[in-house]
Amino acid sequence: ASGIAGAPAIAQTAPPTLQTVSPTGAQRGTRVTLTLRGTNIDAASRLIFSEPGFAAKITAVKEIPVEKPVMPKGVVRTDAPIDDKARKYEVAATVTIAPEVPHGVHSFRLETPLGVSNLLRFAVSSLPETLEREPNGVGAPVKVTLPAALVGALGDPGDVDAYEFSARGGDEMVFQVVARPVGSRLDSVTRLLDAHGKVLAENNDFDLSRDSVLTWRFAEGGNYTLTVEDVEHGGAKEGFAYRVYAGALPYVTEIFPLGIPKGAGGGISARGVNLGKATELRVDGKPPTPTSRTIPVFVSTQKGPALNRKLAALGNHPETLEAEPNDDLAVAQTLAVPSTVNGRVWAEVPPTPAPASKGGDQDLFRFTARKGQ
Repeated sequence: ASGIAGAPAIAQTAPPTLQTVSPTGAQRGTRVTLTLRGTNIDAASRLIFSEPGFAAKITAVKEIPVEKPVMPKGVVRTDAPIDDKARKYEVAATVTIAPEVPHGVHSFRLETPLGVSNLLRFAVSSLPETLEREPNGVGAPVKVTLPAALVGALGDPGDVDAYEFSARGGDEMVFQVVARPVGSRLDSVTRLLDAHGKVLAENNDFDLSRDSVLTWRFAEGGNYTLTVEDVEHGGAKEGFAYRVYAGALPYVTEIFPLGIPKGAGGGISARGVNLGKATELRVDGKPPTPTSRTIPVFVSTQKGPALNRKLAALGNHPETLEAEPNDDLAVAQTLAVPSTVNGRVWAEVPPTPAPASKGGDQDLFRFTARKGQ
């Protein structure tokens, strides 16, 4: 053991690594100053964005202290210590975002003499930005005008940010949190409160994401409040930033069928809020890249493009739609194989009358197979 402890330190040079970017997003058609932090990025020459429309210039670089790892009391190292030569730096860069850059999350890297860094993500919004101002708790919410991108962070454990806005009767609004895609640790919970503090609606996770999406149709006009917090009441000086795209904006909640034939394309129905008549779409089945298994579905409405996009699967076999009634063996739907079936298991009564089954809706399919298949 004493021989191992006396082993010489191994000198290693870490690759250029980006750790954080601040702010995590900006409105398109504007210029923003980014602060990048990472290791071995002191001789950075340029930012490389994954999409066109970004013009970046590095304006300053400074070294910042590196926190040395502290071994817990009583822990004895048995490996050779590593003399890490990595140095931590802060890089300032101005980025001009062209007006035509699509709303969404984009990617960038930093080029250095040691190579190209890892990838970080940066959100671009089509909405005017409203920055959080403290105090902004439930008792003193920040008054905002929607639509807007609400930009803030939970700075302390248990922090709750609140935004007050006005709505008209009949307005259908969406409140979409964007945090995890830009590196935040926030697992958001959003709540909608009326003027008396009553909770009208709330959302934690949506569509397999830890970012909340809440939609609501307002029966009456008046002032309302949106709150943002962490599901585990987290918060810290860094790591809990968020963006909320809020207002009477188009948003797609689901598409059906979930896929189309590769190459041939097909029709897709979209559901959501503020989509108007833009619910029946024809989607080209051409894959974005030769290896793509999905294709993005864009929805354009009279109010502009939807805030989000869904992904449709690209199938290699003939596509078939489920047809009710088919929840009993006697009426099982006949399939030709191979094929891809697009169906729905209804939480309530299917739109086409079907025999009631004890466990709710279920879909049965009948096909022919040969021995040995």
